Amino acid sequence: MTNMTAKSQSTSRIVIGLICAVAAIALVAGTWFVAQYFQSPAQREASAEPPPPGPVVVAVKRGDLLENTTTMARAVKEEAAAIAIPLGAETEIVTGLGTRIGDSLAPGAVVTWVNGRPIFAIVGAFPLYRNLVLGDSGPDMEMLQEALNGLGCDIAVDGSFGGATAACVTSLYRNVASEPSMRTVETAPEASASVAGAADLVQPIPPKQEIQIRSADFLVFPSLPKQVVSVPPIGTKLSPENAKVDVAGLGISLEAEVPGSVASGLSVGMTAEATGEGEVFPVRILAINPVTGEDSLDADSTQASQAPSVVVVFEPVGGQLPEAWAGQQVLVTLNLSEPITDTLLVPQRAVAAGSDGRTSVLVQTSGGGFEQVAVEELGCTQGMCAIEGAGLEEGSLVRVDR
Repeated sequence: MTNMTAKSQSTSRIVIGLICAVAAIALVAGTWFVAQYFQSPAQREASAEPPPPGPVVVAVKRGDLLENTTTMARAVKEEAAAIAIPLGAETEIVTGLGTRIGDSLAPGAVVTWVNGRPIFAIVGAFPLYRNLVLGDSGPDMEMLQEALNGLGCDIAVDGSFGGATAACVTSLYRNVASEPSMRTVETAPEASASVAGAADLVQPIPPKQEIQIRSADFLVFPSLPKQVVSVPPIGTKLSPENAKVDVAGLGISLEAEVPGSVASGLSVGMTAEATGEGEVFPVRILAINPVTGEDSLDADSTQASQAPSVVVVFEPVGGQLPEAWAGQQVLVTLNLSEPITDTLLVPQRAVAAGSDGRTSVLVQTSGGGFEQVAVEELGCTQGMCAIEGAGLEEGSLVRVDR
């Protein structure tokens, strides 16, 4: 009886083991079968073939095309000051008015006329202390060259009086219907070729006229612009007591030191926005002055000599800047080009030019195709273009991958 029970238990264990083995094999086979016919979304996405490439389109937008940059400016309120008019050895009489009381005096403006000659306002660190002739060099010449470049000239600031500087000075005078001062330069005579065996004859050469820069023709200001408070009237015989121009600051103005790389794209009259203490005011460039060493607004600036920084002076447009801004730093956003407002905007890559110079875009039709539409390119900046064209409107889809 005991032997039969043991044999029965052994048989049961064998049967149970076989059943477990068959079940495991069936589970593995079933799992493999399910995996072959059922996949998760991630598996289907991973195994799917990529769709064929299609055209890339973007919607036409309507807005403003702006090209701007920002800089920090210092709000400045200046006090009145007296600037002496240079006097020569001869009698000096005021013969004309270049500026009047209340006027804004900008770099290059004629302050007054003395003995029929214009007296120009320039920015510099010290008065001119001598008359300059071709070939002269020195710190006074270098300062004058910097001032001339601030008026729109493009000459090397090397401190040497050469032909380019002479041409710029001549243009400055002629812009106000005057001529620069000239001096007579004697030239050495030359010997002529011998004639019929006679001794060489010395041929006189007439003296030539050469430009010179009179120091008395330039009134040097530490900074500009200024408001004219008083100026000697016509007919005044100038003396050390009355040969002066009284000037004052223009309320609150803004001064920003700008790198030469940016300054090259600036000009007087450009518009900007000044932001301070949550208020925004329209301003414009009134003057672009050279940096005169210790007058630098940024003590840490180290601009390359080929692109020297400049001080840009801004004035308010149609009002005054807040007195509370005096001495503070404000943010100025400069418009580097005239804004194009309320225009159609597309990526620059959407605009193509033909061999005839005409520009066009590819506009997607309702059927999914594309139609070439001629457009006029009004301007481009920072990868966007302002355009206009018949049948083109906000929301139209244009192709950018052609």
